[in-house]
Order: sequence, then C-alpha cells, then structure tokens
Amino acid sequence: MGVSVCLASGKGGSGKSTICANLGVAISQLGYKTAIVDADVEGSSMGLIFGIDFKVPTIHEYLSGSAGVEDIVLKADGVELAIGSVRVEDLKDLNIELLKNFIKELMEKYDVVLVDAPSGLGIDAITAISACDAVLLVATPDILSVTNSLKTKVVAERLGKKVLGLVLNRVGSAYDIPTKYIEDIMGIKVIGEVAEDEEVKKSLVEGKVLLMRNPSSKAAKDIFKLAEKLVLEYP
Repeated sequence: MGVSVCLASGKGGSGKSTICANLGVAISQLGYKTAIVDADVEGSSMGLIFGIDFKVPTIHEYLSGSAGVEDIVLKADGVELAIGSVRVEDLKDLNIELLKNFIKELMEKYDVVLVDAPSGLGIDAITAISACDAVLLVATPDILSVTNSLKTKVVAERLGKKVLGLVLNRVGSAYDIPTKYIEDIMGIKVIGEVAEDEEVKKSLVEGKVLLMRNPSSKAAKDIFKLAEKLVLEYP
C-alpha cells in the first residue's frame, strides 16, 4: 500500500492547489509513482493547473457513480491524476463518501497519493482529510491564514491523522509573520517555505505546471526541496 497525504488549508488563497500539483510532479521526478486527486469538488482547479481539457472524465463522474477509477485517471507531466469538473451541473448527485474508496484504490497502485482538499472545514474538506493517512498544511505567512490553518490542524488531529507540518507559501514580504512565531502559534514545524514568484502566475496563465515550465525558478526550487524533505523524513 502507498501513502496518502491530504494537502489542506484553513483559508482560500494559500496556493495549496498549485503546491499540490507541483509537489506531485517533484515527488514523481524523485522516482515515486505518484497520483494526484482533485478533491475540491466545488472549486476544482487541477485541470487548469495542468492545462487539461475539461472534456475528459472527472472525479465528479466517479462520485456520482457513473465512472470507475480506471475511467478517470489521466497521465500528465510524469504523474497520474483525477481532475474535477468546473461545470456547475456536475455538482448534482455527488456522494462525497465515495472519495474514501477512490483514494483507497489508488493507494493500492501508487507509492504516493496527494489529495487536494477544499479550503476550510466543510464536510467535503473533512471527508478528504479523514480519507488520508496524513495531512500537510499550507498557509501564507499572515495571521488570518495561520489562525485558520490552526483550526484545520486541530480537526485533523482529532480525526487521528498525522500532521506532517506546515508549508508557508508566497513568502518574501516585509510584512510576513516570522517563521518561529508561526511555529509557536501552530505547535508544529514549518517544513517548507515557497517564495512569492511571478513565474507561478505565468504558469497558471499558460496552463503549464511550474516545475515543467520553469524548473529553475525560485518557487520551483523551493517545492522540489520540500519534496526531497518529505520523501526522506516521512517515508
């Protein structure tokens, strides 16, 4: 069985989905068979990040019972992934509890399964967290993002999930809360810091994953360093 890690955040705008996509590519480049699941059924973005045509089958079809795992898993940039639909009509008749079965099936085939959870603590987010072995929190270094992530950490721990640590994204402003202070608030280690980088926005506009489009960019290097740390320290 592989390991499943839920990327979660307490507040939108942390860049969690971008981190998830690029982290998955980086872990794959390190030699691990990797899958990515877009579990944010109301705000799916993985297809946009990878530049995939939304005419392909999506996880919404699995959650509505109209498709199987093998029908919706796609290959892109060295990883395999299940994207979500952006169509409002596809939100009907979803059984979010099926997400647990979906992730379990993937764990039988992949070394690492990264799950991009919705931000916040709605039922969809809690289901994604509960379906995984561990949780990796993503926040920006500001008080609103950090305090909301603290709530997510508390919920994850109450669900019996191992919290691997916190990733700080979009770092580099003079107004960032110091990392040590964030660690004191959160009660966990900051295991990665990803710089604010215009190349991330360029990649999103072009529909290309940053690690494939510009692997020498500051943010790409930071994410690759995070991937190395995760596979070495959290086997």
